[in-house]
Amino acid sequence: MSAPPQPGELRPPPQSPHDSSSPPAPHSPHAPGPPRELALAAAIDARPLGAFQLRVALLCALALILDSFDSSAVGFVAPRLSELWHLPPGALGPVFAWGFCGQLLGAVIAGPIADRIGRKAVLIAGVIEFALGALATTRADSLGSLLVLRLITGLGLGAAAPNALALVTEISPASRRSFLLSLALCGMALGAATAGIVAARLLPLYGWTSLFQVGGVLPLALTPLLVWLLPESPYYLALAGNRDAAIAAIVRKINPAVPHDSHFVLHEARTTGLSVQHLFRDGRTLTTILLWIVVFMNNFLIYVFASWLPSLARASGLTEQASVMSGVAMNVGGLAGTLTIGWLLNRARIERLMSINYAAAAACIGLLALVAGHRTPMGLVAAAAGFCIVGGQMGANALLAYRHPTSLRATALSFGLAIGRVASIVGPLGAGWIIAVGWSTRTTFLLAVIPALCASVAVYYLGRHAVYSPISFPGGRNGEQVNRKNHHGRT
Repeated sequence: MSAPPQPGELRPPPQSPHDSSSPPAPHSPHAPGPPRELALAAAIDARPLGAFQLRVALLCALALILDSFDSSAVGFVAPRLSELWHLPPGALGPVFAWGFCGQLLGAVIAGPIADRIGRKAVLIAGVIEFALGALATTRADSLGSLLVLRLITGLGLGAAAPNALALVTEISPASRRSFLLSLALCGMALGAATAGIVAARLLPLYGWTSLFQVGGVLPLALTPLLVWLLPESPYYLALAGNRDAAIAAIVRKINPAVPHDSHFVLHEARTTGLSVQHLFRDGRTLTTILLWIVVFMNNFLIYVFASWLPSLARASGLTEQASVMSGVAMNVGGLAGTLTIGWLLNRARIERLMSINYAAAAACIGLLALVAGHRTPMGLVAAAAGFCIVGGQMGANALLAYRHPTSLRATALSFGLAIGRVASIVGPLGAGWIIAVGWSTRTTFLLAVIPALCASVAVYYLGRHAVYSPISFPGGRNGEQVNRKNHHGRT
């Protein structure tokens, strides 16, 4: 008796001894045989991380760098625009909010579309759209025109990010998925930090429009590389059906031992109807709500500081260049936090890790209130706060990506990021109102402690009570937790 097949093992289907309609042809080695059934995940996971997967992650990281560059640019030019256009304090709050509203709409629209037509096309369309929007922003000559142009630009920004993350997740081996996802997510922190560095150099020499010229030209230059070098997600193709040849062409770049005539199997349930409905089915309701709370609070903090930290630092007494560099320090800290938390995901229980991280963020924000107005201490504490806040986005996005099956992954990421965009609207508007009514810089910082504590409590509760989809998650302890909770039906 032969041993049972292992996952991903290539075996032809058994042939009945009484079936005379298809006699074997031992003397015809070139006769075509039946397709060889192969588990897609096993074919990808069987090989170590390779150059092809690194290239995909780096291209997606470049797209996220430029996405974050454009999204953060308004915050860095805000002090200059307020002086040039003689705007009262907090007047740019609606501009931030409408830009993030565009990102919200882009994410909500793009996610379900990507789950139907693929990640690559929606990602590239988003990059082209926000590039053109950035170039159009250079023509803004009033608060109203700037507001409309940032809304339009936001549509592309919201569409690009979740599909870049979904593509990286679905091209990665499970053992290195956290590493590749953290590499891609570094693009967000690096893009915001780059925007600050470029702003500090270009604003005094060429004016505020120069930042958006850079933010428009570079994505257009990247687009041909994305078209040429990015693959479609093999997981999406497997769900689409009848795409074995296209899947084989991609998977063989990862695992050359895979035969050309393989029939790829994806052991996941297909969803029908609107994919967003399935985020609240099969025990996912509590998980979805808690994940959205975490994402909301995390992004609330990210966008409050991205939009207002340079202005708050300037109001506390720092020079224009020093205030811009305080924003750079936060994003440099965020880059370090993204890499560190990505490394820790395989080594610690993710919910406990993120609960501690957000509690540390609350402490750093409180300390930021105490050192406001002192250049060096403020820069150091801003970097520490960025480590926890921006780095925390790595954990939040990892939960969204890992805890949902392929048929829901782009939708889960898109709606999760859309919730983040809601926070990115509410946060800058709320902070702008607080600044406009005359509250001090220190009071504004202290109020920002509250969402950090809320995120810490929500992610702790998520680890104790939520039910996740049984999909591959790197790290033994995390994977065991997922399977155990699903097995017992815990809600």
